[in-house]
Amino acid sequence: MSPQLSIIVPVLNDGLALEKFSKSLGKQTGLRFETIVVNGGVDTPESDKIRDICTRSHFLYLTSARGRGKQMNLGRRHAKTDTLLFLHADSEFSSTRQLKDAHQALRARAKNSTKIAGHFSLHFQTVDTRLHFALRFLEKKSKLNRKNATNGDQGLLIGTSFFDDIGGFSESLPFLEDQIIGQTIRERGEMFTLPHPILTSARRFEEEGFVRRYYLMMIIMGAYRTQTQELFDLAPPLYINQDEAQKLDMGPFFDTFKDLHRTLGLASSIQMWRELGAFVRENAWQAFLFGDYLFFEDKDIGPFMTFFEDHVEDLDGKLINDILAIIAYITVTKSAPFIYRSLRQFRKLGLAGD
Repeated sequence: MSPQLSIIVPVLNDGLALEKFSKSLGKQTGLRFETIVVNGGVDTPESDKIRDICTRSHFLYLTSARGRGKQMNLGRRHAKTDTLLFLHADSEFSSTRQLKDAHQALRARAKNSTKIAGHFSLHFQTVDTRLHFALRFLEKKSKLNRKNATNGDQGLLIGTSFFDDIGGFSESLPFLEDQIIGQTIRERGEMFTLPHPILTSARRFEEEGFVRRYYLMMIIMGAYRTQTQELFDLAPPLYINQDEAQKLDMGPFFDTFKDLHRTLGLASSIQMWRELGAFVRENAWQAFLFGDYLFFEDKDIGPFMTFFEDHVEDLDGKLINDILAIIAYITVTKSAPFIYRSLRQFRKLGLAGD
């Protein structure tokens, strides 16, 4: 019988993750699906392993240029169904009915509008107990449908016609394709949360350090939000593949902002920081959500977020943006570099942990 769902998985030198994904996928019941694996980059011994997994698991194996946007767009062109699910290889399912329930949820919503897409919430898998508190907050955030709150780790379930209508994934950058398409979906239609969380690896946070990784994510999103291409050009590699992850050195990124200030010039630099202030304001809800997480952990939306939505979210005024821009400037160029370099000195002296 014909498949009802096309699952598209971009991979790059990560056969171990694909092996686990294949086992988790094999436990799914109640839905017929095809799986398309798109390997990016040149052939390596790891590529042979990935190809072998695909053969054993009856996955369609494709190769493309490196870049998740390019890989997933190629996978879509080979899909045989009218419903697409894009997933990362380090994803595992929390229920044997996950694909069936997600497919039914999308179909039910499509009765009112075809301009919809779904994402899963997240549950991070980690053995590092120091990360539990921070990761649980990210899990809470992943349940929401707010701008900048969803990413590729959460998967994307979308009808083929709507995906084609919005032009598929952007291939303009080697990353951020998930944020770009999420923004487009919200502008043209609706995003909603699918049943059951996706289990995903916390390896990047474990290897790079949670604070460092989260700070770098803010830099990446700030650069995208302000359309500061110079930051992408000047900075060290902003995004590396997960199998290459190691402890991040934030020093070069702080130095980049000094070079960026000189590169842009005074007028453009001021405009960039004002745009960054607006970006900070767009994400102010996260501070209120964190308040709910601290004091009302059992609620997805507690009194802090309710207060934000009722009294803060719709406040208007450039003055607020400019104040936040000044705070962001001081934090990024002064406070954060000072704290970071001080802690590094303390570590060298054995006075602080990692």
